[in-house]
Amino acid sequence: MRFQPGFMTRVGRKVLTFRTNRTDASDGPGYTYTSVDIGQADASRRVIVGATGQGAAARTIQSITVGGVAATEVVYVAGSTRSAAIWVAHVPVGATTDIEVVWNQSPARCSIGVWTATGLTSSAAIDTDSGTGNPASATLDTAPGGFAIAMYGNANAGTVAWTNATERFDASVEGDTSSGADAATSGSNLTLEANHSNSNPTARCMVAASW
Repeated sequence: MRFQPGFMTRVGRKVLTFRTNRTDASDGPGYTYTSVDIGQADASRRVIVGATGQGAAARTIQSITVGGVAATEVVYVAGSTRSAAIWVAHVPVGATTDIEVVWNQSPARCSIGVWTATGLTSSAAIDTDSGTGNPASATLDTAPGGFAIAMYGNANAGTVAWTNATERFDASVEGDTSSGADAATSGSNLTLEANHSNSNPTARCMVAASW
């Protein structure tokens, strides 16, 4: 596993910070990640959670809560056995928090990537997209001085090479892969790609969103 915690992307008044990647192979419908660093309190702070899960069939996320605050789904996609989603919660107070992810059925494993963003006036994304190819590709409308976040999952072990985004983590849990990346945006269309070194054609997926 490799990741770059605390890496900040300053884009005008919007500031995006990658916080952490966590994995859990407890094979249940619910996963709790405790004492996650979410930085300094800020009235505008959003906590953005990318999540992937692996099951015998594609799963959906029923809920994500951040310190008891209900998050809202931004984008979701599924391959045959792998699912990925991005959720966002407005969490203005606190420096550490528990993040709970509840799936509709038990996946065999769950991985999350956590970012915080300040300077946003709304949790609503400008645009979302998803892909299940190899490379997995997503094209987004963007804003000047904004940012994009992407989350990728694959049922095979390997590494992920990103195009037009900076990788923040590349993790393996029980023989599969999850990876997260982000990018500053200029207002032009942005195409993000995630190329897996050992791709399963039916169990790979990527989601992306811009703010």
